[in-house]
Amino acid sequence: MIPHLVQFIHRLRTAGIPVSMVEAIDAAAAMAAVDLRRREQVRYALASTLVKRADHWPLFHAHFDLFFSGLPDGEAGLEVVQERSTTGAFVMRAERGAIGDEAQYDFLEVLLEALLRADDAALRALAETAVHEFGHVDALRSASVRYYMHRVMRELDLGWLMQRARARVRASTDDGFDADVDIRAIEQRIAKFKERMQAEIRRDLARQDSGAFFDGADELKAVDEVDILGANPEQLRRLRAAVRPLARRLAAKLAQRRKRKRAGRLDVRRTVRRSMSTGGVPFEPSFRNRRESKPDLFLVADVSGSVATFAEFTISFLNAMSDEFPKLRCFIFVDGVEEVTREIKDGIGLTNVKHLIARSPNISNDGHSDHHKALETFWQRYARDAVTGTSTVIFTGDMRNNHRVDDAGLGILRRLHDRSKAVYWLNPEPRGEWSADDSNYDAYRGFIHGVYEVRNLQQLQDFVLEIA
Repeated sequence: MIPHLVQFIHRLRTAGIPVSMVEAIDAAAAMAAVDLRRREQVRYALASTLVKRADHWPLFHAHFDLFFSGLPDGEAGLEVVQERSTTGAFVMRAERGAIGDEAQYDFLEVLLEALLRADDAALRALAETAVHEFGHVDALRSASVRYYMHRVMRELDLGWLMQRARARVRASTDDGFDADVDIRAIEQRIAKFKERMQAEIRRDLARQDSGAFFDGADELKAVDEVDILGANPEQLRRLRAAVRPLARRLAAKLAQRRKRKRAGRLDVRRTVRRSMSTGGVPFEPSFRNRRESKPDLFLVADVSGSVATFAEFTISFLNAMSDEFPKLRCFIFVDGVEEVTREIKDGIGLTNVKHLIARSPNISNDGHSDHHKALETFWQRYARDAVTGTSTVIFTGDMRNNHRVDDAGLGILRRLHDRSKAVYWLNPEPRGEWSADDSNYDAYRGFIHGVYEVRNLQQLQDFVLEIA
């Protein structure tokens, strides 16, 4: 087991989950305390010793399912072989120790008997069989766990099965209380049976996608390190699910940092008065509280086709931290500008900025950025009266003006630079490509306090920590 464990730890490190040598030793020690034939015991023993961050859990489980997909279930007392029949699903059951004694059973009858006997080993094996027999996970790889569960449940009439189980229980005992207790136990076994089918579907999906996950650039990464512009649909789904938890954690970190920095200069008068209770010894110095001012943010996001996805995550992330940025105002632009602060607070456009574009009369369907027109409109309609010396303006986009011959709004950018507290630009492209082709980076950087490469959520968090 140790060589496999070492290989698995290397796989986790490659995927972006940090595992120290001490944690690897703890994981090896944990393996000695669990039954290696039980997959879930191995899973949670490794997770408790190797995973330290909540957002790494989905990544760990995906790698575990792929790496240990062949790990046997020691609790499985049945060897299940699937066969298709014209009269329904049948399984071949061979009791351990009597492999040669095989008989053919109707699936629902076998399941009913296993539920009545509380045969946990049989229920595990039957859950796997139900998924393989009715789910056909390899038939449509783009579907979700819920879709495959619907396909399985459509074939398994568990409601009818529960009625049969109730009738059998009540017929076998005259004590109504005992019957109710047994029926409740069967209901719990059915719920557990559904959970096992869901787990088997997830394992099958992981096996189906293993080639894509571990093939070069598509290798699984920590969710906050996935390149937003190059993310596949599954990675985008994981990113959208992770945005709000990451933002809440970052907001808590900012609040703690602000609390630590709250103490200002030493207050001599209060310190001396406080020391009177300790005979004049200043055991508890007193400090003047600092006046904290939270940033006044203007977020102006390029939502043209090439960087629209990046804009979605930036807007969603900062909006989720609204307590830290109470004066946050959001704008979108392509060849015009529209304020969308109210729509964002109502949840519109957080998963698809096309909804915001469709609601805007000032943005055309051209889809190509026009920085000159956009910045001019932003200044005339919003910034000239609203941006002050306490304002921070954040632009997002690739700075590309599609070979237009105008000044790309350089004059307006100069005014914003002089009027505001700071102007930042978040660029989702690799830093080495900023000056290439039709980029305005070389012209803009003289009037921007900082240009940041923000290709993933981790870099976005680092930027927020720096300006907050």
